[in-house]
Amino acid sequence: MVKKNKTYKYQIDIGWSQEDDCYVVNVPELKGCKTHGNTIELAVTSSQEACRRGWESNNIVLVWLM
Repeated sequence: MVKKNKTYKYQIDIGWSQEDDCYVVNVPELKGCKTHGNTIELAVTSSQEACRRGWESNNIVLVWLM
């Protein structure tokens, strides 16, 4: 029997932090899934990887809406 992955969709919040001089990303539905990057692209990629690692062990696939 093949186990199917579940798919969830999450919104991400992106903002510029003058204090940290970088883009900050927060995934409100995933408690603690926050990260940053020097560019929007790096910040988003970093958040995807951070959250994905936490979900992969549960066979959950993340789909990002921007």
